Amino acid sequence: MKKELTLITILLVGISLAGCGDSTQPKNSHPSSTTKVIKSITRKDYDQIKLANITAPTKGGSSLNSIRQSFGSPTSHHKVSLSGTSKKSAIQYSWNQLDKGFKASAVTVEFLDGHAIGKGYVLKHTTHRQYTSVESINSLNPGDSYESVIQRLGEPDSESVTGSGDMAATSALYLTSKKGAAVNLMFTGGQLQSKNQTTTK
Repeated sequence: MKKELTLITILLVGISLAGCGDSTQPKNSHPSSTTKVIKSITRKDYDQIKLANITAPTKGGSSLNSIRQSFGSPTSHHKVSLSGTSKKSAIQYSWNQLDKGFKASAVTVEFLDGHAIGKGYVLKHTTHRQYTSVESINSLNPGDSYESVIQRLGEPDSESVTGSGDMAATSALYLTSKKGAAVNLMFTGGQLQSKNQTTTK
């Protein structure tokens, strides 16, 4: 199990950071007749995206067609590498028409074989922000559930998720100061594994 969790954590980092080539606009910038355009994407819409595991992407992951029907045409898309999976690559789609109540600048979803295996939302830079205290983050302990952390700290400033169930890996970023200091929380199987200091500048 430890090897499996290590692999899925590596895959999460690979999806989040390893873009293969420049982002491209969809060939058809106008929604097709089967694509439903919504005014804005809410946090609830994001939460409802179902993910499958990379080893079986068609089992449980939301389809690209269903998400396009809900979110409309994506803003951009490009390939992302899946580290450690023998040359597999996924397609990452981005949408930036977000609801004002969703504190993010864009939502991204990674698809393999036409089904979602990863998702995330991108940090929104704003001058009006509530920062998470270092003390509250220090009070967290390994093994704390993702749900309990959200209840204590609120929604992360940005997030990236890969896989589902015991194989799910989540990276949740919380800003701690206006200078860009932040803490990245890593979860596997819904339980906190590590806390790492980082910066967004």
